[in-house]
Amino acid sequence: MNRADLMQRCGRKAKHSGEPCRNRAMLGQSVCFIHGGKSPQALRKAEERMRDLVHPAISALEREINKDEFAAVKYVLDWAGFKPTDQPTPADASAMVHVTVLFDHANEEPSISLPG
Repeated sequence: MNRADLMQRCGRKAKHSGEPCRNRAMLGQSVCFIHGGKSPQALRKAEERMRDLVHPAISALEREINKDEFAAVKYVLDWAGFKPTDQPTPADASAMVHVTVLFDHANEEPSISLPG
């Protein structure tokens, strides 16, 4: 299944036919570019929604890593030099994963664009 299959359709009504719009909704939105998806406030909200998904995604990844289902992934990352740093931690915090997320463009205007 490709990305286009996963994207939802706009669904707003077309003025000329009264039928639902068949364009794909823009990333992080429920409408297409014709029905307001390119407006500055819609782009800003879409970027906020996408940023709000970062921490839950990292938490889900941490849970999967802790299940040890990704032992091969951990092995490859260790082998490639991405080993966890040895830091003194309390005994109860030994299973914690520290992640640093950098937003390179956090102070810039939102710029969500679709190919095509």
